[in-house]
Amino acid sequence: MLAKAMPTIMPGLNHDGMLAVTHLQRLASHNYEQIITDRPVRASHHSASHISIIGGGIGAEIARYRRKLSGPILDRIDLHSSVQAVDHHALLTTPANLTADAAVKAHVLQARTRQQTRYKSSTKLNSSTDNHAIVARAKLSSALDSC
Repeated sequence: MLAKAMPTIMPGLNHDGMLAVTHLQRLASHNYEQIITDRPVRASHHSASHISIIGGGIGAEIARYRRKLSGPILDRIDLHSSVQAVDHHALLTTPANLTADAAVKAHVLQARTRQQTRYKSSTKLNSSTDNHAIVARAKLSSALDSC
């Protein structure tokens, strides 16, 4: 469901994005006629269990996975969070809120526009910014500088 909802809040592909997606699609399918203009969506197989989708299990299965993680890896996990079970019936029967999707998409587009202005590029995003660029742009106050 998330895979199907994601395109409703993400900005459309720019020219370079369309070329990249079309190129990858052509490599995979040998279809040289079609130009891809929308973001690709890959949904899980309809027969996949919810446990297989989230990569988890219960009880002994989780304990078995945790034993495979070494101490140094576990030391790097800062946040462990328990969440309540989702009421699947309510989730599946609730109609889509297109107004909320439009509002979220507007926020995503604003963030993307700020990034394009910040980096003077239509392709560079915060996720690809290196430490030097962060230090150059993020000015910490003296109180935070010592942390």
